[in-house]
Amino acid sequence: MLHLPKIVDLLAELQKQEKEIQEMILEESFASPEQRLVQLESVTSRMHLCHSRREDILMSLEEELGKYEYSTLVVKRVAQMHIQLKSSNKALDFLYKINICSICDLKCESHGRHSMVSLRCGHLFGRHCINNVLRESSRCPTCSRAARQHEVRRIYGLHFYPI
Repeated sequence: MLHLPKIVDLLAELQKQEKEIQEMILEESFASPEQRLVQLESVTSRMHLCHSRREDILMSLEEELGKYEYSTLVVKRVAQMHIQLKSSNKALDFLYKINICSICDLKCESHGRHSMVSLRCGHLFGRHCINNVLRESSRCPTCSRAARQHEVRRIYGLHFYPI
């Protein structure tokens, strides 16, 4: 937001110039017509100078406003990207959690003794842990629905998820 102070300065300069023009317009003189003509020519040249300065100020102001608007758009875009990044990070965090056995809270392997399995109810566990639980209770430890050893299904494709 470096453009804002410059914009304020340009606006102040523009107001100062408008005040000068008002003072020139209000100047009254009771001089002779020849002196009045010289004063009028002087005021006219000063007005032309003020007019060209005013155009330069307005162009600079327009340029600075364009930069300010662009900066504002960039900040908004960065904020949107930050929100998208947070959303992606949440999704990735979930992918890391999907590999965790809900009984022992250890990471499941894609192959081996503690690979990811599911029951008919859809809950996920490590194979070793759920086999031990089913031997004792024949129920899902999460929802308590009846479950048997032959209903345990291996989850394939975990090697695609981040480790």
